[in-house]
Amino acid sequence: MTERPHDANRNEGEDVDNPLGGLLREFGEDPGRVDAPVLTRRQMRESEAAASSHRRTGKRSHRRGWVLVLVALVALGGLGTGVYLFLQGPLQSIIAMGEPAEFSGDGTSEATLVIDQGDTGLVISQKLEEAGVVKSASSFYSYLLALNNQPTFQPGTYMLRSQMSNMAALAAVLDDSNRSTRSVTVPEGYTVDQIFVKLEQVGFSASELAALRADPQQFGLPADAIDLEGFLFPATYTFDASTTATQALQAMVTRSFTALDALGVAKADRMRTVILASLIKKEAGSNTGDMAKIARVFLNRLDDGMLLQSDATVAYGVGSTGTVWTTAEQRADESNRFNTYVHAGLPPGAISNPGDEALEAALKPADGTWLFFTVVNLETGETIFSNTDAEHIAAVAELTRWCQESDENAAYCA
Repeated sequence: MTERPHDANRNEGEDVDNPLGGLLREFGEDPGRVDAPVLTRRQMRESEAAASSHRRTGKRSHRRGWVLVLVALVALGGLGTGVYLFLQGPLQSIIAMGEPAEFSGDGTSEATLVIDQGDTGLVISQKLEEAGVVKSASSFYSYLLALNNQPTFQPGTYMLRSQMSNMAALAAVLDDSNRSTRSVTVPEGYTVDQIFVKLEQVGFSASELAALRADPQQFGLPADAIDLEGFLFPATYTFDASTTATQALQAMVTRSFTALDALGVAKADRMRTVILASLIKKEAGSNTGDMAKIARVFLNRLDDGMLLQSDATVAYGVGSTGTVWTTAEQRADESNRFNTYVHAGLPPGAISNPGDEALEAALKPADGTWLFFTVVNLETGETIFSNTDAEHIAAVAELTRWCQESDENAAYCA
């Protein structure tokens, strides 16, 4: 090995190749070989005295070393996050004096991680450390970067364990069974009241839902909408544990808008279309094959200036959403805004939440001149469509006979 010539311009003990050598030696670590200068006897005596003094003041020296490291760390604060994370691991290794950069094993106690839409791998790494799942955000992030195939993270609330190894933590986050979800199925024709019951069953606050319902326009509904009714589209929704009531309702409304847009309904026509479709669905029940004909009856009556005379609207107005049967007194009640026996035109709002079939029927009614329809078999949904009062009266008589045929039939007519 060739000896390095002595540099008279450098301070004694300074490492030319590693300017951090002095700082690192404060921690007792040797960053590499440094050639010792030739000392005179006087310099040797001074060196021995300095060593003795250093031993007596060791604590002060170590404190000084920590201060220098802290200053270095503060300086890092001015750098970008990526540089900080790149250097954080080595610096922590120096400070921890060789502690491992990650936990080992599959974890201990329960821990929760919330991944929001748009979170990057760096943000998720930091959240994992904050939750106590992994030991070091930089270590976990470095582990991610080293993977051949970068993982895709799904938003949601994850039930994990604290003190997991990097590999175990990643596997747990990618395991969808660890993601807490709330599934709600909204059947076609359900009312808002019925839908809210389902939402409450999976943990949404009844009082919060009621407060949100009082301001339907916040969800982008038409200006003349008096309620969310008609715009909570029937479908199955899966919400994670972090989903708010506002987000859940907005998802349903947005799904309704998507259906209307797909059918070519202009924004100005949304309210009328939804109201008509809600009547069609409620009157048709499960007998979807007659929806287009029911739509034609309602449109023919509107065109002729006739009252719609829908029992379903009357029942909705008095809060009897589980039936379409009404009494003579209810049909005469003018205080019921939804009473189409006394108020002309469509009701002021929807009476149920229609799906694709009812919406399409409202837009594409069947061809015909019918002005009446009557269900004559409540078990099968068989319906008679009539053009005249006489035909309609005959159909009502047929329904009455069916209700009287047996106790089973009578139960449908109660």
